[in-house]
Amino acid sequence: DSSIIYPKNYNETDFIDNSNAFNAMFSIHDVLTRNGYSPVLSSYVTSHNIFTEYTSTPMLGNQSITLNIKQINTDEYVFDVYGTEPLLNNYMPQNAFEFYCRLECDGDIGKAIDKWRTDINNNLEFIREKDKFKIQDLAYKYRLIVCDQSVQTLPKQTTLNKELIRVDHFLNDEPYYYSVKLLSQVSPNHIMHRLAEHIAQTCDLPVSTVFLIGLAVFSGMSCRKWVVEYPDGGTLPTCLYVVAEQPSGTSKTRALTAFQRAFTNIINKAINTYNENLSAIEDLIENEKKKEKNQETITEMIDYANSLMPTTNTTPAGLEKSLIDSNGFFSAVSSEQGLFNTLLGLNYGGGKYNNNDILLNGRDGGFINVRRMGRECYAGHVVGNIVCFAQEGSIEKVISASNGTGVSERFLMIAEPHQLGQRNHTKSVPHQPELFMEYQKKCLFIKEILDDQARYEDLIKLKIDENDWHRINLFKNKIEPYLMDGQNLSHGVIRGAVNKVSMQVMGIAANLHLLEDGGENTTIDSKHIQTAIDITDQLIISLHNVCLKKDMIGTHAEFKAILDFFVGKPDNFKPTAQEIKKSRTKVKPFTGYNRKSLRVQYALDHLVEVSLLRYENNRYILNCIM
Repeated sequence: DSSIIYPKNYNETDFIDNSNAFNAMFSIHDVLTRNGYSPVLSSYVTSHNIFTEYTSTPMLGNQSITLNIKQINTDEYVFDVYGTEPLLNNYMPQNAFEFYCRLECDGDIGKAIDKWRTDINNNLEFIREKDKFKIQDLAYKYRLIVCDQSVQTLPKQTTLNKELIRVDHFLNDEPYYYSVKLLSQVSPNHIMHRLAEHIAQTCDLPVSTVFLIGLAVFSGMSCRKWVVEYPDGGTLPTCLYVVAEQPSGTSKTRALTAFQRAFTNIINKAINTYNENLSAIEDLIENEKKKEKNQETITEMIDYANSLMPTTNTTPAGLEKSLIDSNGFFSAVSSEQGLFNTLLGLNYGGGKYNNNDILLNGRDGGFINVRRMGRECYAGHVVGNIVCFAQEGSIEKVISASNGTGVSERFLMIAEPHQLGQRNHTKSVPHQPELFMEYQKKCLFIKEILDDQARYEDLIKLKIDENDWHRINLFKNKIEPYLMDGQNLSHGVIRGAVNKVSMQVMGIAANLHLLEDGGENTTIDSKHIQTAIDITDQLIISLHNVCLKKDMIGTHAEFKAILDFFVGKPDNFKPTAQEIKKSRTKVKPFTGYNRKSLRVQYALDHLVEVSLLRYENNRYILNCIM
């Protein structure tokens, strides 16, 4: 593309990140109007298209640009741009950042990125004018805003012709994913860094997702030998709960198996040996009582070894029963949503109560004492990991099933862009047996677990240095202001998870330390604490993005919730603000806010600003086609 000037040190990832951030803040309309283009009044709407023509001032040569939104089907639109601006002859920009690059930076990407980063004060002023609901601190805002979505507003002149705006053009555009860069925080020499990169290349999966599920799989075994100690002497398991999403056909099972194989091979070998010993007892021991006692001992060893194998599908009752054989430990790993359907009780239906006690206590080693009629029950500490790497919808399932209990807050969540349509099926990724052998050596401690069958109280304590505790607390202070009502992390779905950052930092750091050090040093290395903080920080952004994408929070979710109130109502329906608030404070996303009525009012004001609603005589009138 001859209209683009690439800098010598051009970094495609850097370009994508800055482009995404810019596009989340500004629309094409914003960039055109601030560069001297004005929408003409002859905008028009047909049954399938909306055309808006922009004409530049004479100083810019009186060139014109036409925006064309074409409807493909009920829920899909294509956004095209046409124009005769000389700078745009070779390539027509398709988003706000590309227009910004060409109209304000002579097509120089490097210049555009530098200008975008350094012109913060002007950007902040413009953003505040454009959207008063976005957070004020641009330093943290720049990293969060890439998760957000600006509403693509048509010029208000369309309403001058008494044409109603189609709400589809505001609410049906597909949100983009946000690619986190978890490995950028991890040493390239770390075994999990190298293994995640290799498996991601082999399976054509996003590397950060692969890294996170790999660490979580490892945590399912490490939590049976180690805990992390709090300053007050309390302990936290090293296990992690992770839910990750990728579409069907993306080798999710293959990736999970690659991380599990090091453990399952050792466990299967032990089970085979136990079975051989069990068979040999019949011939070697003549005394029946001694034979029976030995058979019982070996059978218990087999049951314990089987309990180490990750379950792919279990009910709460089934998981509860397995705790007896495992001394309170469990591991649930699956590439199917069925794991959540059963584990979270979603298959019960009929309004039955979901028993999430094990999941609530398993992440932090809580004590349970279950009593059930007619069967043996478990009493003691419960510890386990959960890894669900499945199709889209998995995150909604865990958040929905949580229903305010706190289960979802314990999960790390990630949903990165898939690579379907971009894979090269002829490429060959060299096998690296030495890499897997190195990983397997890191997992040999499972043999000790098979022999010791330790309880939670007996596990080895990993410590965190006092300075690193201070570092963790500084991180918590950094994000604390964003938990205030009205801020970007104030919604209940996110706020609860953010309040668990200490737990996540401790778990991530412990497993990184064990994979590198093997537990020889019981004090977690400071570098792993900092890495865990950086990873957790990125995953907060990822969670924010996931919630936006799935319309759990944000402008789109709030718009939809309020506009749904008008669905099915007569044309003369004109509710007051109080009537709207009374209804909408009971539905999502407003139920997740503390100051629900105020949040509804903010959204109403915003809907009026973008002309989707009109406010006349203290009543709201629908001003769009639903």
